[in-house]
Amino acid sequence: MSAMYPDKESFLLDINERMVDLENVFKAAYIDARFEGSTSIKKVLPVVFPSHKL
Repeated sequence: MSAMYPDKESFLLDINERMVDLENVFKAAYIDARFEGSTSIKKVLPVVFPSHKL
């Protein structure tokens, strides 16, 4: 996107630097039997936010 919007390059690159893969958080620090051994969004979201519909 920074190639498409060169005037926004520093902003876009800054956002990219601050991105975090939340799957790594669940792999390392949050375990629940209802995940059934998986850390995919399909398993995690219904446990963490049961009222949310996928």
